[in-house]
Amino acid sequence: MMLKQRPTAAMEGLCQRDKLNARALLRWTFVWGVTWVVVALFFGPGDRGLASISPWMYGLLVIPLAACVAMIKAYLRFLREADELVRLVLLRAAAIGFGVAFALGFVFLLSSQMFGEWEDAGAITWGAGWLAYQISFSWQWKHYDVQPSA
Repeated sequence: MMLKQRPTAAMEGLCQRDKLNARALLRWTFVWGVTWVVVALFFGPGDRGLASISPWMYGLLVIPLAACVAMIKAYLRFLREADELVRLVLLRAAAIGFGVAFALGFVFLLSSQMFGEWEDAGAITWGAGWLAYQISFSWQWKHYDVQPSA
C-alpha cells in the first residue's frame, strides 16, 4: 500500500546517480518547506498592510525564495541526469498535476465572478495539483514497474 511505504522506498528502483540527485532534491524541498512555514508564521495573518511592515522583514521573503530556486535547480538536474523511464514518469506526473491545477484554477476564476472570491481557492488549487502529481507518479511508477519486485 502506498501510505505504508518508507518515504524513500521509490528510490530503490533508481541507479546510484539518480539516488544522489533525488536525495539532494528531497533535502532542498525540506529546506524550502521549513523556511516557508517559518516565514509564513513570522508574518502571520492580519490586515496590517504594506506600510506597517518593516523593510528588513522583506529580507525574510528572500530566504524561502532562495531555497525554492535551489529546489528547482535540483529538480532540473535530477530530470536532466535521470534514466529515460524515470524522466518519463516524472514529466507525465508533472503534466497531470499542472493540468489539474490549471483546470481547477480556471474553475475557481470563473466561479468567483458568479459567487464572489473564495480565500481558500489558491490553497485548494495547489493542493489538488500536488495530490494529482503524487497519485499520477505512484500509478505510473507501478505501471511501468520502475521499482524492483520485492
